[in-house]
Amino acid sequence: MKTSEQTDKLWPAVVKARTAMKGPKKDSTNPHFKSKYADLSECIDAADTAGGPHGLVTLQEATSDSAGVSVSTLIVHESGQFVQFDGLFIPANKQDAQGFG
Repeated sequence: MKTSEQTDKLWPAVVKARTAMKGPKKDSTNPHFKSKYADLSECIDAADTAGGPHGLVTLQEATSDSAGVSVSTLIVHESGQFVQFDGLFIPANKQDAQGFG
């Protein structure tokens, strides 16, 4: 985990946003498993709705190499303060689009 030098504005805003956050609505259906899930846009909306009023935005970066995919998360406060979490690596089962997906 990396942070900006100063975090005095960031962490209080994160606490307020986390307290306000509601789980995303599971309004999409997976017919294969006959289950409901929250799609990506619903998850982004939940984060923006809770974080926006406190000056926070969440960004994610996906990178890949021949072994798999990695996703890292960055939370930025309107002051410029930030926290960046190390990437979560997911190995690819196959060397094709489905394997990386």
